[in-house]
Amino acid sequence: MRAFIELTRVKVEEVDEAALAAAAAAENASTTPKLPSTLSQPAPPKPSKEEEEAILHTSQLQALIRRSKVPALLSYLSSNALSPDFRFHPPVSHANHRATTPLHLAASINSAAVVLALLIRAGANPTTLNGESKPAFDLAGDRATRDAFRVARSELGVDKWDWHASHIPPPLTKADAEKRDAREKQETETAEAERRKGEEERLKKEVKGAGSAGGKRGGKALGA
Repeated sequence: MRAFIELTRVKVEEVDEAALAAAAAAENASTTPKLPSTLSQPAPPKPSKEEEEAILHTSQLQALIRRSKVPALLSYLSSNALSPDFRFHPPVSHANHRATTPLHLAASINSAAVVLALLIRAGANPTTLNGESKPAFDLAGDRATRDAFRVARSELGVDKWDWHASHIPPPLTKADAEKRDAREKQETETAEAERRKGEEERLKKEVKGAGSAGGKRGGKALGA
């Protein structure tokens, strides 16, 4: 009878829910693999000695070109045995992709003196293409720089380069360019002088007309 009572009696036990939750969390932590706090990035490859030298030459050449230091630029190319068509590094940068060589850079910043020196004295090739498949002439932004290419074509001769591939227009002698510039300057000065003369005459007429109108008004007032 006692055994029957023990089996049929309902036992109520208190359950510690916080302890169960802690135990479950500990079990999950022990079975879940730990992830690294940060994903490691691969280190960029170290440039080779040749690449480091090319980057150094690039910075030096670009600085000389931007400052229009023609003698220093020619000396740097010669002393370092660099081609006048040296390609700037790294080539993947946007600036070097467009202004790929010294001649491209000189044309893009409208440095006519550097363009002329690179073509005539250094022997730069005007048919060399940049990363956009353009010769240096296509980057020239003003007439003085475009004239430098045409003057170089005149002085170097028809057989020096494939001038059609360079996109450089027909040759122009330095003397013809100077005469044209002097003529246009004179025409501009003459036109400006005529404009000023016309402006002065117009003002004189306006002053004279204002004086006449004032005299008439004064006469009518006296007659009244």
